[in-house]
Amino acid sequence: MSFLVLLPIMVALVLLQAPARAEKSHVEVLGSLHQVSFITALSFAGAEQRLEAAGSEGLLWVDANLQARRPGRSPGVVMSLAPHPDLPGVRYAGGYKGKDKRLGFLLSEDGGATWRQRAKGGDQALAFHALAVAPSAPATIYGFAKEAGLRLSHDGGRSWQAGGKLPAEAFDLAVAPNDPKSVYAATRAGLFASPDSGTTWQRRHPAKAPATFVNAETGGRLTSFIHRHGLVRSEDGGRTWSDISTAYQDRALMDLVIDPGNPRRFYAAADTGGVMISNDAGQSWLSIEGWRDQVPERITAGRRVFEENCQACHGEKGRGEKPGDIHARDENGLPVAPPLDDSGHGWHHADAQLAQTIREGSPRNERMIAWKDLLDGEAVRNVVAYVKSLWSFRSLACQGRRHMRCMH
Repeated sequence: MSFLVLLPIMVALVLLQAPARAEKSHVEVLGSLHQVSFITALSFAGAEQRLEAAGSEGLLWVDANLQARRPGRSPGVVMSLAPHPDLPGVRYAGGYKGKDKRLGFLLSEDGGATWRQRAKGGDQALAFHALAVAPSAPATIYGFAKEAGLRLSHDGGRSWQAGGKLPAEAFDLAVAPNDPKSVYAATRAGLFASPDSGTTWQRRHPAKAPATFVNAETGGRLTSFIHRHGLVRSEDGGRTWSDISTAYQDRALMDLVIDPGNPRRFYAAADTGGVMISNDAGQSWLSIEGWRDQVPERITAGRRVFEENCQACHGEKGRGEKPGDIHARDENGLPVAPPLDDSGHGWHHADAQLAQTIREGSPRNERMIAWKDLLDGEAVRNVVAYVKSLWSFRSLACQGRRHMRCMH
């Protein structure tokens, strides 16, 4: 399912769950970030430059092991998140609380532990899907709400005025670091720029496909994602572009942040609601589920175990016993060994489910025997790491609980 169809569906499904989650007020440990249903936005914020994630569970603090905790009462489903560039405790957010109530423009002054309404008048009834604070003039904030279009505030979000007409619905906004009037919009019609606070717009990337996020850095560097093209970068304000990576198929990156302690480590929110991690500046990606196992040593060890024990049935590089026919059966009417690469359904399962099937076998097919007496825990982990190395970005982003969001 394309992200253009998936996002509205996912927002609706998440909103149905929002009221119960919004009632909790204590600090809550949620566990691994990959278990959170849907992540919409990421940032590094606070004095310690902590990774923070926003989405179905409100605002979350994320530690170095990608374990998430909610610092206080959730305001609802957070669709947009913007930290203040100078005040380490200040966060701005927008979104929904339940399927009928919009959050307006919210302010937190304690890193997301508590929230209050900042906007006045009709802007309290908006759901901001994109927010951007001008780094050189933090009182200037841009926002996009589907029901109101582009909005602009010059007093830190207390009051808002209508901005110029955007070329199309916006997924993301960014402001040039040194010019509060220079704003970029990633929209369904592509990537656009305005030199005059959104009054007029010019196409900034030549592709007319949807642009799903945009980041603006000093020196004219822009980073964006173009649907069905890939992750792109410009070093001259958008006059010329180069590709960082392109193997995304029908999936998209909706937000991207760079680890301030490791400039080659990127975190991205995928359109499936999952978070992806790159250790090579966006050239390749891992799912955050089991990401520490996705290292050459484990993958190589897992390949050896796979070739010695699994390849006879599952085929070379996991292509399956009967490549091209995942529903084939043997002479006894039992399903043949399925492919474990993209062509099969291995990516429908979480790492723990894959490991359990290897250890315990399959109750649905006696041909898949239990390997617990032959393979120890480390060997099983290595095999899972090798199998996941065969998957594309699409399969990694859709793994486990998110696989139904990717079914055609």
